[in-house]
Amino acid sequence: MVLRELMSPFTHGTFSAIIGAAIWRARGSGGWRGPVGVLGAFVCSVVLHALWDAYPQNVMALPWLCGVGAAGLLTLRQLFRHSLREQAFSILALNPRLAEAKTMRPGTPCHVCGQLGVPGAHYCARCGAILKGTPVKA
Repeated sequence: MVLRELMSPFTHGTFSAIIGAAIWRARGSGGWRGPVGVLGAFVCSVVLHALWDAYPQNVMALPWLCGVGAAGLLTLRQLFRHSLREQAFSILALNPRLAEAKTMRPGTPCHVCGQLGVPGAHYCARCGAILKGTPVKA
């Protein structure tokens, strides 16, 4: 029982974040695709929660709970990576000159927060730090 309580932050919060990410994505996309994605995220979260509640009461409890927690975190990671790709496409759509710039390799990570920079950017879109390897104009 104590094991379940210690691992609960990696599960219930993750399940809620999966649904929340799907709702925000649907809100921004419009059309019929949104509700289907929210329904899929809800079903995924319900299945993960059911697996969390059905853990074995023996030696296999730790691997079972770790597996369910890892599955939830991996699902959330995929949603997060997809949102970062959409963010980069949005930035490039707002400023097409960035796509043509040759001053920085695409995908250069910020040395402060790790956010991947977009081509031609001099500053991190997340934290505002100067991206290393980019020329700074005085």
